[in-house]
Amino acid sequence: MPSDDDTTDGWRRRRLLGVGAAGAALGLAGCTDSLGDTDTGTAANQPSPSGSTVAPTSESDGSPSASLPSSLALRGPWPTPRADPANTGRVDAPGPRGTPSVRWRSAISLQTDTLAAVGPDGPVATRQDGLVVALDHDGAVRWRRRVVPETYAASVVASDGTVVTAGLDGRVVAHDRDGTERWHVSTPESLYPPHAGDATPLAVAGDDVLVAHPQGRVFAFGLADGTRRWETDVPRSPHRPAVVDGRAVLVCEGTDGRDEPTLLSLALADGRREWARTVPGPISVGPGTDGERVYTGSIHGRVAAHALVDGADLWAERLPERAWVSTIPTPFAGRVWVGTLDEGLFAVDADSVQARVGVESPLTPATDDELLYTAVTATGGTPVAGSGTVVAVDGSGDVRWRRRTTGFPNGHVHLDGDGVVVGTDAGVTTALAATDGEPRWRAVERPRRLPTPVVGPRALYVGDRSDHVSGMTLDRGLQHLWGTRFDGTPTDPVSTTVGVVAGGRDGGLAATPPSEVFEAPGRLTITPTPEPDATPEPHVDYPSPDPLWRRALDEPVHTVAAAPTHGPDDAGRLYLGTDSGVVAASPGGEVQWRQTLEGAVARPPAVDETGLYATTTAGRTVALDTTGTVRWRTAVGERPTTPALATGVGQVLVGSADGVVALATADGSQVWEGTDAPVVAAPAVARGEADGGESDEGELAVVADRPGSIEGLRLPAGTTEWRVDAGAPVHGSPAVADGVAYLGTRGGELLAVRVGDGTVQWRLSLGDWVDGAPVVGHGAVFVVDQSGSVSAVVGEK
Repeated sequence: MPSDDDTTDGWRRRRLLGVGAAGAALGLAGCTDSLGDTDTGTAANQPSPSGSTVAPTSESDGSPSASLPSSLALRGPWPTPRADPANTGRVDAPGPRGTPSVRWRSAISLQTDTLAAVGPDGPVATRQDGLVVALDHDGAVRWRRRVVPETYAASVVASDGTVVTAGLDGRVVAHDRDGTERWHVSTPESLYPPHAGDATPLAVAGDDVLVAHPQGRVFAFGLADGTRRWETDVPRSPHRPAVVDGRAVLVCEGTDGRDEPTLLSLALADGRREWARTVPGPISVGPGTDGERVYTGSIHGRVAAHALVDGADLWAERLPERAWVSTIPTPFAGRVWVGTLDEGLFAVDADSVQARVGVESPLTPATDDELLYTAVTATGGTPVAGSGTVVAVDGSGDVRWRRRTTGFPNGHVHLDGDGVVVGTDAGVTTALAATDGEPRWRAVERPRRLPTPVVGPRALYVGDRSDHVSGMTLDRGLQHLWGTRFDGTPTDPVSTTVGVVAGGRDGGLAATPPSEVFEAPGRLTITPTPEPDATPEPHVDYPSPDPLWRRALDEPVHTVAAAPTHGPDDAGRLYLGTDSGVVAASPGGEVQWRQTLEGAVARPPAVDETGLYATTTAGRTVALDTTGTVRWRTAVGERPTTPALATGVGQVLVGSADGVVALATADGSQVWEGTDAPVVAAPAVARGEADGGESDEGELAVVADRPGSIEGLRLPAGTTEWRVDAGAPVHGSPAVADGVAYLGTRGGELLAVRVGDGTVQWRLSLGDWVDGAPVVGHGAVFVVDQSGSVSAVVGEK
């Protein structure tokens, strides 16, 4: 059974506490539509001569080499992102049978957590990967910049429109209202808010911006030019300052949480400490103020008012159940309102707890004269279902309206004029009418490409957009038992006999043995409902295995492909797509050759017995033989997809911004082209199946264009056999299993389409944009959507 941390409440607790935990770990270690995907790299190398360059530039990290594997084979029902070395996206085993349903959902990081702020020109959205998007009051993009490599903090906006952003690397960057960088400064690394309820360590104070650094320092930088006006030591882990009456009031947690919290006041003029006193705690969020008093809330439910002049207690009340205060105390309607981790939203005054609103894990609210606005996890929903709710409450605690959000709300709720603005973990910034919650606009900033899982004999393996490849149990989606980390975004993995192989943007390459504690589940069907009095299974953690080997290249690795019959003595080979082109490596990760191409290779090459076919960010498809010699290169259009081989007719199929094209594998000449609409999903190559069996009519290409038209194209001529409307744009490549093609749409659906005649067998709503490429194994379809949910879809049979 999952532990408490695998339940809804455990997930919520991890989400609220995760900012500090992630930052602390780093410190110890030393639509508008989507923005262009930075996973592809931007190499501008010129092509080399046709011969490859032998370049053993990888370095071992000291892992033992005596037991390195001598040969390579693929393992599992869907061992590569496109099922096989040829990238056909096809397997023979069936997918779900009967009525489909979601057996489980798990979650991975897409680094799309978005925190909102507001300023005089409109909202500003800051995404975890360092993207800052300034919007106008109608949600249109004013400017967009990648400001820092990574952040857990909302930007802040000054009254003149200056936007200030804090990076996890310690950089603080200011931009003018038109997006021009004004200045940047450096502070120590690991700059983050100690608690998600703080939203940011920054605060605007007149002509300065304050930075409360978790290492125990507060900086004041001039907004005009970034001049450091003062710096003051404080106890460790200071929370977001409250700026009031010429002072900054902070709560500091102290050393390792063992000390009583310190409430202190700093003079804004020079950083001088005016007063400090210990207060009962622990306290995990910053103070609030009404301009005359300061308010604090502890994790044991103590809500207190303090005198602004010296911090003395004016009154204190205890919440029911000693509820953990997780929001900045907010004055509204003559009382102080605090949100708690598990018990709801409370209104408190000097005499008693006056009101209680039953909402889950509310955010720090915004208020106007009439209502208080907060955002919460959707009541009764599973956390990975990917939605939350904005709630408006009046001064009596009565709910006036509710409105669902796409993704879980993050940070604080803000008011932009008469609109309520909030960011979510799904890369969405939403504005709602304050009067009734009616949607006004929604701005979406999401990755163009999502991770694609692979299915091994006993587990599902998937990389995130942060630094981790996770192994998930096939029966329940648990992912705390196996994992491999990189110092950059990992590639999609490949399941092989030498281990689960993946690379990283840091240039790393690793092969990690599969966990022996995973069990082969057989065919997955609907999950049986446990008996109410069933005894829970004990939760056991097993250590994730160490990599069998780990190598370091001198450039980012964007993709990994496996060729079991290539290499010396047909022992197998790994092909790596990099910024400069293609690198060939042995089953032990040693570089055998590299070939420089025009542009980066960001998609897995397709492999046959003669060599490999790669697409580049320069818009070309390139054929190489097994020694790395370039055989031919052909322009195919901007943003080419993963290539797919139709070996029966000697063609390589590639989608692009111009449609889809078939090239002859022999010489790269164009055989046919189809659909004038952009194709962002790799084609699948089916066997011309009909009613679940093979036909004698040869291969069939299943192609989905971005507007949502799905076609079956008969090879070798590419003639249209059938066409079906998906009902929404398609961004994920189709998966074909036993005569059925599975595709996701931006309508939030997973479709099953019979390859023989294009009949839609079923549609299943998954909620968010299903932009990931489905994969099939053990009777289930696994797919990633834009909320970061990994769904296992099964049938009843």
